[in-house]
Amino acid sequence: MVFHTRVFEKIIDDISMLVDDKVKHVKRDMTFKSRVMEKVSDGKYKVLYRNKLHTARGASSTNVGDWVYVCVPGNDWNELFVVYNISGAK
Repeated sequence: MVFHTRVFEKIIDDISMLVDDKVKHVKRDMTFKSRVMEKVSDGKYKVLYRNKLHTARGASSTNVGDWVYVCVPGNDWNELFVVYNISGAK
């Protein structure tokens, strides 16, 4: 019985390792809450996330100081866009 338990544990460990490796490379969307720090140009803004400024596309109704939700589509940090303006929803 102990042998079977070890075999099953080894199989589970191997499967977990394979799944963990695949998940690291998945291109998934991510959304985060951020504050608009600067207007770069019409429709482009600098948003703060984890103490770093990122450029995101947004609607013209977005203002400096607004709190927004920002999407990172497919984990591509060059394609950020404002999903929802929390401050503008009041």
